[in-house]
Amino acid sequence: MELSVKLKQVQKHSLKPSMINSLNILKMNSNDLEDYVKNEIENNPFIQIDETFYSNYNNLELFDNIADQKSVLDDLFMQLNTTKKVNKQIGQLILNSVDEKGFLDLDNKQIIKLVKCTKKELIQTLDSIKHFYPNGVGCKDVSDFLLFQLKGKYEIKTLKSIISMLPDLVAKKYNKVAKTCNCSQSLVIEIFDNIKKCNPYPINLSVKTQFIRPDVFIFIENDTIKIIIKDITQFLSFDKVDIKINDKQTQDYLNKFNQSYSLLHKNCQHRSDTLNKIMNYIIIKQKDFFISNQDLQPMILKEIADHLALNQSTIQRAISNKYYQFNNKTYSIKSLFSQKASCDLSTQAIKNRLISLIEQEDKNIPLSDAQIIKHFSYDDILISRRTISKYRNSLNIGNSLQRKIN
Repeated sequence: MELSVKLKQVQKHSLKPSMINSLNILKMNSNDLEDYVKNEIENNPFIQIDETFYSNYNNLELFDNIADQKSVLDDLFMQLNTTKKVNKQIGQLILNSVDEKGFLDLDNKQIIKLVKCTKKELIQTLDSIKHFYPNGVGCKDVSDFLLFQLKGKYEIKTLKSIISMLPDLVAKKYNKVAKTCNCSQSLVIEIFDNIKKCNPYPINLSVKTQFIRPDVFIFIENDTIKIIIKDITQFLSFDKVDIKINDKQTQDYLNKFNQSYSLLHKNCQHRSDTLNKIMNYIIIKQKDFFISNQDLQPMILKEIADHLALNQSTIQRAISNKYYQFNNKTYSIKSLFSQKASCDLSTQAIKNRLISLIEQEDKNIPLSDAQIIKHFSYDDILISRRTISKYRNSLNIGNSLQRKIN
């Protein structure tokens, strides 16, 4: 019997605590960062923050009347009002009828009767709201919300059956569930493991209202776009001890606090610098959007990452859950991104033109997809029939025959 020893070299990457801290700070929005810095100040008696920090940026917010408290529902209403393809009346009724967990108290028949809409209009609007942030608002109950979170990962009929047997899943009666749902026990266990990772409720309105504050201020001066990044580092300082200390233990104690401050300052500075680079690229790219209110240009994370020589994950963290202020309103920075279509316009711009064409068409002789393509070609926009069909379906717009019937 021969014994052999095989050596296998495995390369592992582990992040240092300082790097993890830097990534966490990069992802924080304005409110989170202020709370984090306040906590650091409480734990480090030598860190000081100039009180003009609060008045400096609060004045900007108050000047444009946007520093008001916004609840989760306020944010959902804001998304409803800025989404073009939904029925606003249906959407308002839905958002006004959800309970504190985000579940809809009304059934479909009640909504159709109250708003006098079609079932198709209701389903389209409800589906759009469910995809607002936070996701899932408008689901009927916990089971419906679990189904919403997991659909696409499993066959829908099997998933519904397994979710309907939650009490048996909790009791670990996997064999019973498998037999009832006509599937393998391993699949039941896998789905249950994923259910445990899901959120039980879309929202929690019992949580204290939060302020949504911008991290970036954008304004126009003489047809030039200018930005201000909310930067806390210039208001932070370390209160150095001037007296001579001979005691090593005391010196080590002070050095520890000094190192803590240096790390905080460095990581906050990195956050501001990264956000500043990203926003400067965006305002150049989307100049016509800000100055002339034209359509957004196609822009994706990879484009900025390549231009700035950064990872896409870094760009994603830097803009995550952050807002900019422009023309007295706050918007998500992510709203400035738009995927490319099969031409030089953004996907949203193509959809807007498609909606406009169909709204203006002769209802007795609706435009075919081929005719729509011809209309686009008049503006030197080359687009395929497949793309037109895809965009129509995403907007819940029927083909020419269906539109004529409707």
